Amino acid sequence: MRKRSHIAYIVFNKLLFYFIGYGIVILSTLIKVPLLTNLFTSEELGVYSIIVSGLSYIEIIFFSWISGTIWRHVYNYEASFENSAVEILPLFTIMVVVAATLTFFFCYFLNINDVVVIVSAFLSSLTIQIVSVYLNYLIYKKKIKLWCKTICFQSLVSV
Repeated sequence: MRKRSHIAYIVFNKLLFYFIGYGIVILSTLIKVPLLTNLFTSEELGVYSIIVSGLSYIEIIFFSWISGTIWRHVYNYEASFENSAVEILPLFTIMVVVAATLTFFFCYFLNINDVVVIVSAFLSSLTIQIVSVYLNYLIYKKKIKLWCKTICFQSLVSV
């Protein structure tokens, strides 16, 4: 009976940290909307929205498969997470170059001439993807508290 309550405690503890992590992500997203509407003019907010939308498509096409591929490789072949990530690294590097090139073309066609905005938006997008691989690594190693701290920090920084 004692072992069953210990297992329930561990499960509850992990679920609590997942709840806290995702809760802060949701709250920071809800805070971001009114914050952006007060900081930007309508035109600036429109440009921001177009850049974020374009980068979202680029993220989906070039980077969303990385975490899923690593997980499938780890579970299908019982490989280590580290080896799977290293095997994907050359392809990931090529995807970064292609995505960066497409981002600059995208902004060129939208007539966005501010290079700092383009570079910072792309680096922000890339950083999110790299952190997501790290977050998957933390889940793989069952470091839930560190996962929670990292996802909360990432969410607050993105605001």
